[in-house]
Amino acid sequence: MTVDTAELMAAILERLQTASTAAYQYPDPRHGPQDVAASQQQRDEETDLWNSLVGTHTGALALDAGCGLGVHTPRLRERYSHVLSVDGDPARLAVARSVWGETASGVFRCVRLDDPVLGEPAFAGRFSFIQCMQVLGHVPIAAQATALRLLAGMLADGAPLVLAVPFTNGLGDEFCKTLLTADGMSDGIPIPVAEFDALARAATSGVLPVHHFSVAGVQRLVRQAGLRMEHMEVYNTVGPTRADVMLLARR
Repeated sequence: MTVDTAELMAAILERLQTASTAAYQYPDPRHGPQDVAASQQQRDEETDLWNSLVGTHTGALALDAGCGLGVHTPRLRERYSHVLSVDGDPARLAVARSVWGETASGVFRCVRLDDPVLGEPAFAGRFSFIQCMQVLGHVPIAAQATALRLLAGMLADGAPLVLAVPFTNGLGDEFCKTLLTADGMSDGIPIPVAEFDALARAATSGVLPVHHFSVAGVQRLVRQAGLRMEHMEVYNTVGPTRADVMLLARR
């Protein structure tokens, strides 16, 4: 039986009303129309790689998991008939909604990616495309695995998921904190994993915790979520050992 996408979106939005009201606050002190933690050059490089990975893929229902300020909203709405954009930070979500607008086929909702509601049957296998761009490197370790497992469960069989996270070419994962100001961001200051987790659980304005995943760390996260990786590519190199990595995986 074919399910009408508009009806499916309505059913999903109804279930999201039961999501936890607990909200995350991104530590950017500005909450402005541009993210202080990414330059336009970095955004352009990210977009080029995204286009290369996704190709000409289109579909009925897409999920932007951790949409932030909605910088990916236009291209998703061009490709997919219905787009659900979610984020745990109501302030950033309000900016996204004011900039990009909201329609019956393109909506923003406040929900954390590790909220159990996303594991309910109403979400299972419903999305023809999911992306999670630069989110999991800034949330607690336990929430990373939970979030990606829930996203994998919402993905239709064979559908693509694009994941981008901070990256290190070192032998193991690395953790740091970046200081954010209205003028820019500092270089990452190395910190122990316990301090990263503490900062990720209780956001401090102007301090962004960053988990740089190693190759093994990325592979482990994807494998534990029940996904199979098809392609992984490094981009936005910022030093001899650190960059970002974007990958395409399927269920």
